[in-house]
Order: sequence, then C-alpha cells, then structure tokens
Amino acid sequence: LIIKVTEAMDSYRIHEAARALREFVVEDLSHWYIRLIRRRAWIEGEDPDKLAAYATLYTAIKTLIVLLAPITPFITEKIYQSMIRPAEPGLPETVHMQPWPKPDEKRLDEKLERKMDAARRIVEAGLAARAVAKIKVRQPLPEAIVVTWEEHVREAAATLRNIIANQLNVKRLRLTGLEEAERFFKPEIVTPRGKVENPYRALKQLWSEGRLTLELDNEKVEYRRDQVEVNLRPVEGYSAAEFNKGVVLVKTSLTAEEILEGIARDIVRRIQQMRKELDLNVEEYIETYVQAEGLIKQAVEKHLDYLKEETRSTQILIAEPPRDAYAKEWSIGEANILIAIRRTR
Repeated sequence: LIIKVTEAMDSYRIHEAARALREFVVEDLSHWYIRLIRRRAWIEGEDPDKLAAYATLYTAIKTLIVLLAPITPFITEKIYQSMIRPAEPGLPETVHMQPWPKPDEKRLDEKLERKMDAARRIVEAGLAARAVAKIKVRQPLPEAIVVTWEEHVREAAATLRNIIANQLNVKRLRLTGLEEAERFFKPEIVTPRGKVENPYRALKQLWSEGRLTLELDNEKVEYRRDQVEVNLRPVEGYSAAEFNKGVVLVKTSLTAEEILEGIARDIVRRIQQMRKELDLNVEEYIETYVQAEGLIKQAVEKHLDYLKEETRSTQILIAEPPRDAYAKEWSIGEANILIAIRRTR
C-alpha cells in the first residue's frame, strides 16, 4: 500500500492513491482482517496472539492515517489526536508533522500475498454460493468443495484451509480437480451459436484465458467471457459459484444439530446488538435472560457455553428477566424470543 500510494502521489495521480487507500480500508482491513481477528480479540487476559493482532491493527491504522492525511486532513487529525497520540505522547503534535511512511521491503512476501488473494477469491465464491441458496453466513454448513485445475490455488487452499473454512462457516473443506468435477456439478456453456459440447474444457479455458475459442464450421470463433453464459448446475444438495480459477460448492442439506447451531449464532448476533445499544465496553460482562420455546429453547440449552463465551455472559438463564434488565423481543425464523441483558454487578 505504501509503495502504491507513494508512487501515485509523486506522479500527481491523486485519484489512484485515493482508490488504493479506499480498497485497503474497505476490502483488506474491514472486510478481511477485522473478520479474521475477531475471535482473537475476545481472548481473555494478555494473550500473545491477541496482543499481536492488536499491534498489527494499530500499526495499520497509524500508517493509514498518515497516507490519508493529504487527502482527508480533518478526519485523520481527529483519529490521530483521539487514538494515536494518547498511546504515544512523544509523537509530533499533529498528524501532518509525521514523516511519510517507508515500506519495509524485507517483510514483503509476494508468495504469501498470492496465496491469501486466492483464499479471498475462494471465500467470495463460497459466500456467493451461500447467497444463491439463500443461506445466511451465520448458519454452519457441513462442507465446501473447491474445484480447480490450478496447482497454486490448491496449494493456497491447503495452506489456508482453516481460514477459508472459518470465513465460509463450514465444518470441512475439500479440494479436487476438474477430473472429479462431474460428481458435483454438470455445467452448461452456451454461446451465441448454441451449447458447447465439452463444457469442462471450455470452463478451463474461460477461467485461464478469459475467453473461449471454438472450431465451428471449419473456422475458429472466439468469444469473450461476457459473451458466454455459464450455468454450473450443481448436483442436488449443493449450491455453486465460480471464481477466476475454479468453482466453489457448499453443501446445503442440514442436520438437526447444524440447525440448532445456526439458531445459536443468530441469538449471539442479537445479544451483541443489544450490547451495542447499551454502549457496553467490549471487556464488560453481562447477565442474560431468555424466554423461548421449541427449537430456540433447544438451541440455548445445547449451546449454553458457546453463547456465554461469545457474548461475555456470566450466566444465561431461561427465566423471566429482572425489571432493571434491558429487554427486547426478536424473531428468529418463524419463532420469537425475548432476550434481556444487564451489566454484571
């Protein structure tokens, strides 16, 4: 990021610098890194893994506001005075007196960056497959399958398997090549002149070259990717989406256990929202009271420890809440649940 922004600013291509900074904030920092470290941030005490995540995030924000300062001088100054200077009182009194960041090229790891980029593309495709099936990310699924012929993508998925599985909220991640693709999806490739006879080979060319070349009536015809319609047609019980090096499928059939786990995650989101509405500090503990029936009650009883850990609840009681608790009624699926929380005394 430092290299990109510096080169753009030195060449007076301010729009390119702004675009790179926005992409870093939205995609790299917010949509990716913050999600990756969420569980590490909840670890109790001075855990080294937690402190490393905080230190990395702090360094990223400190560097970011210096790079942003020429473009957004006021908001960066506010962040600098509110967050950075209290942590480092010896720094210059304004962000605009900070030296321009310099990249530490010894820490650049292009191979790891390529692997992480491949992992992100896989996650994006997996989330798209969930969206096609209208299954929320909070609902755990049995497995995801990555179908690719690219060795470096398979290597990236194998190396970063836990990250991909966690971000897709699946129990298992499987990797396979096009030779086994027929077990999971039967694609249909349609060009302006009809269906393609060998759809798997056509897919490989589309993914690798971004175009499709066919021999039709003794002449070569070339189509751009946007001229070709791709229907993946996954087998029953799966949903699929493609990325530029393959296909990601997610298994959509759920067991009773997985349904209860999904409900528990929905309850966590509601309690977290209520914590936010009470403006509670992330370190503060609460008492939680729940009134529900049926599957929701079963989910609370079965995943009690998980709910306590994720919401920082000292106890979760299936009982009528005290009068001084903050109570709210929610809908989860077709059922209702009353949740009440209050600070631990």
